[in-house]
Amino acid sequence: MNRIKIIHAADFHFDSPFKELSSSYGEKRNEDIKKSFKKIIDLANEECVQILLLCGDIFDNSSIKKSTLEFLKSEIETLKDTKVFIAAGNHDPLSEKSFYKVFNWPKNVFIFSNELEYVVLEEIKTVVYGYSFSSNYENTSLLKNFNIPSIYKEYINIMALHGEVTTSTGNEYNPITIQEIGKSNLNYLALGHRHGFSGIRKEDDTFYAYSGCPEGRGFDETGEKGIVVGEVYKDGVNLKFLPLCERTYNSIEVDISNCTNQEQVINSILLSLKDEDTNRNFYKVILSGYINGEMPIKVKTLEYRLKDKFYYIKIKDETRVNLDIDIIKKENSLRGIYYRKVAERLLDATEEEKTYLEEALKIGLEALMEEEVKGNDY
Repeated sequence: MNRIKIIHAADFHFDSPFKELSSSYGEKRNEDIKKSFKKIIDLANEECVQILLLCGDIFDNSSIKKSTLEFLKSEIETLKDTKVFIAAGNHDPLSEKSFYKVFNWPKNVFIFSNELEYVVLEEIKTVVYGYSFSSNYENTSLLKNFNIPSIYKEYINIMALHGEVTTSTGNEYNPITIQEIGKSNLNYLALGHRHGFSGIRKEDDTFYAYSGCPEGRGFDETGEKGIVVGEVYKDGVNLKFLPLCERTYNSIEVDISNCTNQEQVINSILLSLKDEDTNRNFYKVILSGYINGEMPIKVKTLEYRLKDKFYYIKIKDETRVNLDIDIIKKENSLRGIYYRKVAERLLDATEEEKTYLEEALKIGLEALMEEEVKGNDY
């Protein structure tokens, strides 16, 4: 049975600004993306991969460093027997001034145009199809009315495409329907756009997947990231997700209800993350639970105290103040008056109002305890 080895990757977003991070961390993340790309090239050579599919958003925007283009060229040129196929996405559309057209790419790279194109690889009885975005938006499906030429129906047929599998007709990122995938009769549809691995799915006789991005770009993209690698043949696939990211983003909730001071909070965070690779990855720690009003949470102080134990840590305070109304009513002080005023409003507040009132209570208590209040601590 004729089989081909492929790697399917997408959404590298080279030269991403990483606005959530400082400039130094942003530079490091872009170096991480380069390391992941090099891993892909090395894997292609080690596993004798015949086809590398890059399914859009390779670049984050139109401002690309020359050094990044030179890096990609030098890495791709090390490929021994692998042909590279690129379908441009919404972040890096193919236009007259696109770096896809003005840069001198290696001979083993084929970049799909804004119309359907296909390349016949006669030696392995395979046809590779693809489209590129012409602008940042594609309002109609590029897969609509797609048909495999009759002379290639017995070949292995695969496609590289950037887009959104959706049931909505209003999508602006190449809205592909499940029905269109099923009717395509492709053996494998390699997709880019979504940044999480979708799993290897099947509609009628067509297998398809999002590989996700090789490196996460924020705390909305947590967990392992990587590529799809394996075999495609005429009647099926043997594909798997391969994690290869340099670092992961992780979001952890830590209940500090039993803590009475900052040291205990720090210990609770460290205990919750004792099995994590904190010196390598990105962590957002969400503090939760009910705390004593006399223990204000200093986010910046906690981050400073913990920075030597983490590659990167961000703390978010979502704790609530544990109110004992009976005690508060008996306290004859400015703090007691403040407690009572807020507590009265909490009794009849909606859930949304309670969130804001409890946050105001924490800030007020801190101020009344003669602590300095800083807006960026919250």
